[in-house]
Formats: sequence, structure tokens, C-alpha cells
Amino acid sequence: MTVTNTDRDITYEGNGATTVWPFGFTIPDVDSIVVQLTDVATGAETLVGSSDYTVTGIGSITGGSVTYPLAGSSLSSGTKLSIIRRTPILQSVSVKNQTAYNASVVERVWDKGRMIDQELAEEVHRAIKMPISSSTLAPNFPEPADARAIIWDGVNLDNGPTTTEISNAQGYAETAKQYLEDLLSQYLVIPISHDELSVTIAVGSLALISETTTPYDAITLEIQ
Repeated sequence: MTVTNTDRDITYEGNGATTVWPFGFTIPDVDSIVVQLTDVATGAETLVGSSDYTVTGIGSITGGSVTYPLAGSSLSSGTKLSIIRRTPILQSVSVKNQTAYNASVVERVWDKGRMIDQELAEEVHRAIKMPISSSTLAPNFPEPADARAIIWDGVNLDNGPTTTEISNAQGYAETAKQYLEDLLSQYLVIPISHDELSVTIAVGSLALISETTTPYDAITLEIQ
């Protein structure tokens, strides 16, 4: 067998009707298949037990299909089903000296190695990586802390502020913005493009008077 297909997984979303889910890549044995459900709303992942589905096409270069669920309601649109080839990283073939050369056995070992390469490459492709030109070679992730953001401290990744602290900061910023807008609303603001302006606006016993200074973008408040 050859390995000419680089695919190693496929994901479907439930539709309330489908129970047979095809895959178009090689899964060499039953120990190399993983069936996983993902909740669309929460992202929670659940492995499906091998007794809860059936699979055809094991060992076929063209793939096969998984039947799930075997009974009960079909998957709804809020759930995704993934079929994944996850080859055990083991080498169980033992070759002895001065024995016949079995090409199919050797090729099977090569094929398994390429499948493992494909699976690792796919996972590396989804990993967070630094640009190739970066001088930071291996930033370390901190130990996860509940409800804390991850920040860059100039050297490494670290636990940052909590979601509550971020929310509070956003609230303070909104309050400050509203205060500034309320304060500015008490002034007569003119475009900064005016080189010189002299204005007097009388309102009852109050007047707003500007000075003839250039440039000027706000009217000075004075009580007359």
C-alpha cells in the first residue's frame, strides 16, 4: 500500500438525520481510529466509545464510514462529529537476520511511519508558532489560571489580569469617556482649522467670550 492522501481527519455537523459518516483516508487498524463529539456552543469534546459506533473500511486506501449513533436520536445541528486517524506511535515489527525479505511487511512499516508524520504535521500546523524570523525560540506557557488572560511580558508568556479586572477597566474607561463628553458639552467647540476667531454669545446674564489667539479650538467660558 502507498500513502498518497494527506488527510487524517474529517468533521461533520449533525443535521438530525444522518447516522453514516464517510471518511476518505486510510485507517490501518481499529486501534488507530478516534470518534469525537464536539458541542458547538461550548466547545466541549467527548470521545465516543468503540462500542457505541461501527466502522467499515479499516485498512482500505479509499477509506470507509462510521455509523453513529447505533440507536436513538441522530445528532442535532448543535453537535459536530469528527473521525480522526491517531496512529499509535509504536513499532511492533521485528525483522530477523537471514530470513526472507517480505516486501509487504516492510512497506507496512513505512506506511505507518508516514501516517504518523502526517498526524504530527497536522497538529503542528494548528499549534501556536513564532515567526521564523523571531529571535524568541521557545516561549513557555504559564500554568493555566482560572479566568486569567495570557499576556506577553517581553520575555515569556505569563498569566495576566483576570476577566473581572479587564471588565472593571473597561467600565472605568467608559465612565471616564462619558465624564469627558459631559464636560466638553458645556463648552462651545469650534474647528481647529480656524486661525483666528472672536465670538461673544450672550445668554441671559452669561456670555461666552473667546480671545483672538491663533490657533484656537475652544471658547473660553467667562461670567459677565
